[in-house]
This record gives sequence, C-alpha cells and structure tokens, in this order.
Amino acid sequence: MFLSKSLKIPFIITEHSSPFESLFRSFFHKRLTLLSLNKSNTIITVSQSSARNINKYINKEVRIVHNLLPNNKIEELSKNINKKFNIGFLGGLNTNQKGLDILLKAIALL
Repeated sequence: MFLSKSLKIPFIITEHSSPFESLFRSFFHKRLTLLSLNKSNTIITVSQSSARNINKYINKEVRIVHNLLPNNKIEELSKNINKKFNIGFLGGLNTNQKGLDILLKAIALL
C-alpha cells in the first residue's frame, strides 16, 4: 500500500481465501487488512461467494477472476489416463485447505 503511493503504481489485492476473515490473527491484523482493502485501487477474488464475503466488511467493488482451469477441463483431461502428464500445485503448504494432503495421497496411489 505504501509502495504503491511512493512508486505511483496501482495497489491491487487478490484474495483467494474463503472465508478470508478466518485469517484475522488479531484486532490489529484485522484493522490493517480492512485498511488495505479500502485503500486498494482494485480487489480481485476467485468467486462470487468470496466477493460477497469481502463486501461484508467493505463497501467497494470486488472483481472476480475465476480459477484458471474449469472443472470440465479437468474431467476432459482425466479421460487421457494412459498419456504422460504433469501435476502442479499452487497453495500454502501449512494448511489442508487447498487439498495438498489429498493430492499427495492420490500420487502415492499412482
């Protein structure tokens, strides 16, 4: 937030946690998070549900950019089980919220 002012560049927040208020670690952290959201030029999240959740705390437009790979594409790719493929993971390693534990168990079965 402070760098955006000094460098004269937009301040954009992308929020992927749902519900994001579960990440408030303290009163100070909550206030700083809400200040940042209010001062941002744009807020982007991955779902309508997440946008509604953020709007419980601030009155500002939240743009939605859905995840890159839709579910029907995953189903299509799963039909090609005899071909080589790559598996990627994007998410925190210190939480099961993104399902890394499930991914690792599935790879172990393969």
